[in-house]
Amino acid sequence: MKRRKDSGFTLIELMIVIAVIGILAIVLVPRVGTVKTQAKEAGLDTNVRLVQGYVESKINKWVSSDIDQSVVVNDIEKAFTFTDSTKKLVNPITNLSPDPDTLADTAITGKLPLVVLSDHDASLAAGTQIAGAEGSVIVAVTATATNAVITEVTIYAYGTDGNQLSEKTVTITP
Repeated sequence: MKRRKDSGFTLIELMIVIAVIGILAIVLVPRVGTVKTQAKEAGLDTNVRLVQGYVESKINKWVSSDIDQSVVVNDIEKAFTFTDSTKKLVNPITNLSPDPDTLADTAITGKLPLVVLSDHDASLAAGTQIAGAEGSVIVAVTATATNAVITEVTIYAYGTDGNQLSEKTVTITP
């Protein structure tokens, strides 16, 4: 006696497929969040390296020409504020770009990708959390008190939680 093959899936086959999909989802879903965070921090690292490269290429010129600290701050801000959207520095967490109007106000709460300060701020040096600094690159330009000649430029990176990432902090001296 020959048995006729039914077309379609049995209930057991469907349950096995659903169980396999459920196991894969349980394993892969937590990894998606980790990969997303790593990608954002890689974007932040790229922003730090871009600013670092710019400062390293200019710092000796600034020092040898006795350029004032405020001019250096404006120079760094101008270098990363473009009207062409393809050349903007983008905050990898908030996707905001620097706008010349908002950069004049060192609004860390604006979650901009770049904020340039004219001196070390106590909260930056302490490495504490700054509300609204998620994904920001904060540049502190330090100068001598007497003639405002640049002595050091420190670049700080702030992660997804607003905490300073000490492993990404870069100090450049002439």
